[in-house]
Amino acid sequence: MRQCFVMLSIAKMGRKSKYYYVNLAQSSYEASSALPGEPPAVWGGDGARQLGLYGAVNRAEFFLLFDGFSPDEETKLVENAGGKRRVPGWDLVFTPPKSVSILWVVVDPALRAAIERLHHRAVEAAIAYLESRARLLTHDAPPAGLVVAYFEHGSNRAGEPNLHTHALVLNDGVAHNGATGPINSRVLYQHKMAAGAIYRSELAALLQAELGLELVRCQSWFELTGFSRTEGRYQTLMNLWSSRRKAIEAMAPSTAAQAQAVAYMTREKKGYVPPRDELLQMWQEVTVQHGLSQRRAMRFIVPEGKKQMTLWQRFQEWRTLREARKIVVMHQSHFSRRDLVTAIAVAAQARGLNSVDVLRLTDTCLKHRQVMSIGVVKDEERFTFKRLYRLEQSLLSQATKLAVTPGMRVSHRQVERAGTGERLSVEQRRALHTLTEGGKLKVLSGISGTGKTHTLIAAAKAYRNSGYTVVAVSPSRQGAEHVKESGLESQGVLSKLLYGEVARSITVYKLFYVIDRAKEGKRRYGSRAYAKDPLSRKTVVIVDEAQALSAAQMLRLLKEVSRAGGKLIISGDIKAPQAFEHSGAFKALAQKISSATATLTEIKRQDPSLSQNLVQGIGTGKVATVANLLRDETIFHLSETRDEAQAKLIADWLTQATASPKDNLIIVDTKEEAADLNTMAQAALRKVGVLSNTAIKTKASYFRVGDRVMFHETSPTYGVTKGNTGTIERVELLTKVAVIRLDSGKTRLLNLRHYKSLTLAYALTPSEAKHKEVRRSFVLTQGRGQDVSLVQVSRAKGSTQIYSYAPQRIDEPNAPEWELGRKMVYQKENELSIIAEKEARKESLGQGQR
Repeated sequence: MRQCFVMLSIAKMGRKSKYYYVNLAQSSYEASSALPGEPPAVWGGDGARQLGLYGAVNRAEFFLLFDGFSPDEETKLVENAGGKRRVPGWDLVFTPPKSVSILWVVVDPALRAAIERLHHRAVEAAIAYLESRARLLTHDAPPAGLVVAYFEHGSNRAGEPNLHTHALVLNDGVAHNGATGPINSRVLYQHKMAAGAIYRSELAALLQAELGLELVRCQSWFELTGFSRTEGRYQTLMNLWSSRRKAIEAMAPSTAAQAQAVAYMTREKKGYVPPRDELLQMWQEVTVQHGLSQRRAMRFIVPEGKKQMTLWQRFQEWRTLREARKIVVMHQSHFSRRDLVTAIAVAAQARGLNSVDVLRLTDTCLKHRQVMSIGVVKDEERFTFKRLYRLEQSLLSQATKLAVTPGMRVSHRQVERAGTGERLSVEQRRALHTLTEGGKLKVLSGISGTGKTHTLIAAAKAYRNSGYTVVAVSPSRQGAEHVKESGLESQGVLSKLLYGEVARSITVYKLFYVIDRAKEGKRRYGSRAYAKDPLSRKTVVIVDEAQALSAAQMLRLLKEVSRAGGKLIISGDIKAPQAFEHSGAFKALAQKISSATATLTEIKRQDPSLSQNLVQGIGTGKVATVANLLRDETIFHLSETRDEAQAKLIADWLTQATASPKDNLIIVDTKEEAADLNTMAQAALRKVGVLSNTAIKTKASYFRVGDRVMFHETSPTYGVTKGNTGTIERVELLTKVAVIRLDSGKTRLLNLRHYKSLTLAYALTPSEAKHKEVRRSFVLTQGRGQDVSLVQVSRAKGSTQIYSYAPQRIDEPNAPEWELGRKMVYQKENELSIIAEKEARKESLGQGQR
């Protein structure tokens, strides 16, 4: 499962929250670990200091500030003080890694207090970062000092050790001039990831510097060396005290926001808290049973800490900046300051760098000569690296030059003949004429199901019949297989006479490899070279799923086609999942050369129905349209829990899949959900007699005759490609050999002792299903964004059924449909920095005119 849990969560507080936190905390006058309750809360933040609040939190003062009044009750800090609809503040929960909580349990009282102190210092560092960005929610928006109450807790709601702090940021900001008012909460949410990363980097640096702990990075967080949930001596202990994590994982959240929502939805009410001494004694007995005594735990600690050598620290800073510079522009080429802070803070963990170092390195990086500002976009300054900016300039310049280069025109008669043969609609015919006109760069854009592939096939036929060679290219091997099966790569008669029978459907990487090999052969052997350049003046390169190409790949493709004098046609969907690295190239080209771009909008894959309207609504980003469609019970089914939703889906799916499992596909959000539903679907089919009783047992699953399966690894030995699906026709139990008929019609003999990457394929994730076309689809989703949702709802030619789960809300009966619709149409824009720079200029001009 993709890790989506963070060590900082933010939640808006309600009116009753003030009693919850205060009632759990002990009074400062009689605080003791031998008494029930959590330790007393303490004040923090510059706003609290300006109001004269220091040390332990006084119950009466906290209640007054919570309601918006001054501590002396004489003045209102905000206009709506005491109002029933007022937002009193926000609960920021900072949680160290589980291994730190376990160490906190086992060590002696002095070291336990030291860990609590270091944890609190890390929390204060994160709050200080947020405070540097905080503003009052007033017209002039001056900087605001925060009023924060720190409530330290030592256990979670399941009674397990979980050191964490509730930093209650009250909605009473105090400016430097003494003015007060509400806080702009948008800043807290915008900088949440950066503040969480600051907390982790500060805590890691303090643990290393003052306690000498050995730490290891785990994706975006860290753990003590030797502690892991997947392996090692303390694996069982880590998982034993992670019941809350398991409860959240059981709901299969896909993002940090969803994980936080599930955490609040599934948590139990926290009531009586036993004395901390009793809890520690009970927990220590458990740790001893798992081989972690106090004596062994002390071996992790070096009392004098670790003193960093200056040269070593500079080396760690260089490594941190190098890693952060890659992370911050991984998906798009421009970034904000908070993006850079997050990247540096994540990279700094376990390298002895604290929050001060993180902020210093951030300023150093932004002042570097290779970093440039591209302006303010949506009230936030954006930056990029000059090398990426120059690459994008070259990309757009090369594309513009190629688009206006004349040549490679196809006669009107050939175009009409190809369009008639493919039975294209009026819109597709217009697009076909645009693609076959003069100009050596053409763009075809459209969402899933609009008939882009049929239009490309017609264009390929027109060019082949005119004597050109067509090379079909896809970013992935699975995409190349899809292009091959669609018929886009078939050669015309004249092409066969000129070039012979040649497979022309390849991946982009393979195309570049063949070109490089031809260049090297020509350099070494001249005209006697065996490898020939696949591109020439008579070559038309057609790229499917071009939105998955990075800017660097797109630039090289343009250069190679321009060098050879050929023509390039790129097709894609700007709403579909973009390139993993430096995305936005296809969208930028579609906008830049609009005169050479054809756009398809009419849905062709789905029959005219609600399913077609749903695809259209998600593609256009209309939340109201999608929400209204989801209120129709013929396509949307809402349950209260995931188990109920899965059971309902399988029952409905079985009524159709009994006759033909191949034509009925289940599409889910995560691999875990796919695994669960695959097992349930197989059991349901076996119960009704569709599958055989004999099965081949492997480490992954049981495979029976009739099962739908997917290959997850390309194997030239067996002639299968990653992403291929098929049906098992026969199994040999003794040799563990299965005969599988692929969906393409070919038959493969597979030895399951040797091939280990075979899984059931009744349920697939969106990335696995994006090249599939079926009669009916059954979608279990919580809303993963526009790109993923479009894949999920556009795979079926017939009906699409949507299943989801959410608690019943009597006061707002239509809230689940609206919330799901909002999540399904949400899309984070990934644009090139040069495009973002133009938007920044437009925003600045608009503000100047106002």
